[in-house]
Amino acid sequence: RRSGKTYETPMNYVQDGDDYFTLSSSDRKWWRNLRGGEQVKLILRGKEVPVRAEVIEEKDQVVETLARIVTVAPQYGKYLGMELADDGSPYMMAVARAAENRVVVRSRFGGE
Repeated sequence: RRSGKTYETPMNYVQDGDDYFTLSSSDRKWWRNLRGGEQVKLILRGKEVPVRAEVIEEKDQVVETLARIVTVAPQYGKYLGMELADDGSPYMMAVARAAENRVVVRSRFGGE
């Protein structure tokens, strides 16, 4: 924000509708520039698209969003060491543990 420099960072993401979610460790710094929401450009499948990115830091919201992410993409639960129920849904206690020291960046098409 302060320098005006453009940064490129490769990221894994999970898509749910018009939302793209990226997880980060809270001790990383790259996501801090997105606090309060920012217009950014993502390159998705080779196309540059404008999105509004915002950081989800509040613990309850991180837990809720992480549960949504794992429901859409159960492989993230396994990646985070979470045990899943037989139906593939996440156990909320495991989600809460996985959410510790994490933030979520949500990017949405059209900047809404």
